Amino acid sequence: MKKHVFFGLIIIFIGLMIAIGPQMIFPVCEKVNSGAEMNKPAATYSEMKCHRMAQAEIGAGGLIAFTGLFLSLFKDMKIRLGLSLLLLLSGLIALLLPTYLIGVCANRQMQCRILTLPALSILSITVIILSLANSFMLFKQSKGE
Repeated sequence: MKKHVFFGLIIIFIGLMIAIGPQMIFPVCEKVNSGAEMNKPAATYSEMKCHRMAQAEIGAGGLIAFTGLFLSLFKDMKIRLGLSLLLLLSGLIALLLPTYLIGVCANRQMQCRILTLPALSILSITVIILSLANSFMLFKQSKGE
């Protein structure tokens, strides 16, 4: 199996883990938080931050998976270099969603803090590192031509 196909398959797998992980594998908290838990009237319902973040990660993980698919299909080095740079930005977005842009629950004992946040951080950082390594390798190869 060629290197670019293998690399693309790894990226597809990580992208799918980012997309479906917060839904099934390392799930976030319940979708709706009753106001009673936060000393609010029971009629007050609010969607938890981690649920919105998990929904946004479907998009980020899907973009990463599709980029991995294109990385495995295209053979031209310049196209793959551009896709690797897109992958870098997508990994950065996937990392920023739970850490800065949307966030997770403030309570440090919630499942999203204990399980989901570290898992998504590790997966996103892995995507960033792999895309940087692939970009560097492709840039070096394109200069050698």
